[in-house]
Amino acid sequence: MGGVAALLLRGMPFSISAGVGFIALFGVAVLNGIVLIGYFNQLKEEGMTNIYDRVLEGTKTRLRPVLMTASVASLGFLPMALSTSAGAEVQRPLATVVIGGLITATFLTLFVLPCLYLLFNGNDAKRIKVPKALVTLLLMTGLGICQHNTANAQNKMPLTLDSAINKALKNNLQIRSAGLSVEQARALQKSGTDIPKTELMVTQDPTSGGNIDNAIGITQTIAWPGVYKNQRKLLNQQTRLAERTGNLTSAEITRQVRSAWYAYLLNRETLRVLNYQDSIYKGFVKKAEIRFKTGETSNLEPMSARNKYQEIVALKIGTQADLRSNELVLQQLLNTFEPLSVTESKLLFLLPLPTDSIDLSSNPQVNVDLQNIEVANAGIALEKSKGLPDFTLGYNQQLVIAGFNPAGINREYSPGTRIAGIQVGVALPIFNGANRARVKSERLSAQVAQTNYQQSLSQTRLQFEQETQQYLKFKQSVDYYLAIGLKQAYEQSRIAQVSFNLGEIGYIEYIQNMSAAVQVKLGYLEALSRLNQSAIQIQYIKGE
Repeated sequence: MGGVAALLLRGMPFSISAGVGFIALFGVAVLNGIVLIGYFNQLKEEGMTNIYDRVLEGTKTRLRPVLMTASVASLGFLPMALSTSAGAEVQRPLATVVIGGLITATFLTLFVLPCLYLLFNGNDAKRIKVPKALVTLLLMTGLGICQHNTANAQNKMPLTLDSAINKALKNNLQIRSAGLSVEQARALQKSGTDIPKTELMVTQDPTSGGNIDNAIGITQTIAWPGVYKNQRKLLNQQTRLAERTGNLTSAEITRQVRSAWYAYLLNRETLRVLNYQDSIYKGFVKKAEIRFKTGETSNLEPMSARNKYQEIVALKIGTQADLRSNELVLQQLLNTFEPLSVTESKLLFLLPLPTDSIDLSSNPQVNVDLQNIEVANAGIALEKSKGLPDFTLGYNQQLVIAGFNPAGINREYSPGTRIAGIQVGVALPIFNGANRARVKSERLSAQVAQTNYQQSLSQTRLQFEQETQQYLKFKQSVDYYLAIGLKQAYEQSRIAQVSFNLGEIGYIEYIQNMSAAVQVKLGYLEALSRLNQSAIQIQYIKGE
């Protein structure tokens, strides 16, 4: 574990020399374990039957030999790990593996190995009643520390572009809000037939003799039937508007995820190129300093080398900040705080289907503007129907309540003499100026929606044409880099490096050629990124 972690921290790949280092590391680690377990068995033969005391005493006594064995090996490999002379590319991986592995192996030997000894000697442990919970806790703690890097890697969310989009569409807060708006509109659809409240009345009139001095009545006002029909149509159109607005939000989030995804890949690829340039200039600085010390050149060469190196370091810092910023953007879009692990190893092409025209009915913004027209037309129909008459229906019946007679009226008639009545009324829109004004306002809203729809169509066509031209421009640049530019840049950097090492060119020519080669690589990444961003925009315009 420690050997692998050390290689990762130093940015070294697994190589033959690293494999040899693991072999040496295994030997030292096993040796330390044998030293410790052998002493445990020796104490047992000497009569120390308590396994708990045996483990504590043995670990305390063998602490110094184990640490010395690991320290001597680590210090012996330290010069190889820091070597920059000839053969360093072979020595550094070997020494890095041994030193990193011994750090974790020593801790495991002194902490986890005694716990394992207790667990595997079950009979002795039962006799002395060693607390199993304590042993298990110590073992889990030790393994947990050693697995910290592995756990961090596992906690990282492995993502492809498709899985990132799906997760964003599921968890993004804007999309959740849009979904709740759709549910709200659907719930309001049930309020389309909104009949006014029913009025119940109980009257008592002591001055009316024996007619209707006590009566109960019910009255209901009903709008023109077309009002409820048009209300339901309007609510249905508003629900469809909420759904299309939700589709627009989903398309926008998808576009943002794609854009942030490829921006993240661009930053990561740029950082790799800068790391390569950083390693070249670091070696150039050392060579320039040696040349200056031997009197082969003036102080201008090492100064220029250090300046170029610091310039690359500053660019790396800025690129790392951009990389972290894009990761935060992705986390916000996916609504997660977990570290992200992008599976793509390099910046890829995102090529849309080559089409010369666009189906505007697929554009989410066009659909929203078109639905606004439908909502406005439904609003006009509703306001017109509200200007039609309303109806009122009523029914009342006389009551005989013996205990309620504050006027002292003689009521010696039978229940069959009760009087019932009905009421029918019509509310005519005589003063209808306000309704006409609302109808006019709705018509103006429909005209505004129609104008916005036409503007959206025109703007979408323009954006598609512009993005298509941009895409073709960047596609031509990328094709050039793939066909000629990158090959020439690689050859230029290789020849410049060899020529400088042989002394055939000076540091000025070396810096110029290496900078030009790196700029070609960065230019390719920038052109590919712009190509991808243009393709993303085309996909968004086409509703894909």
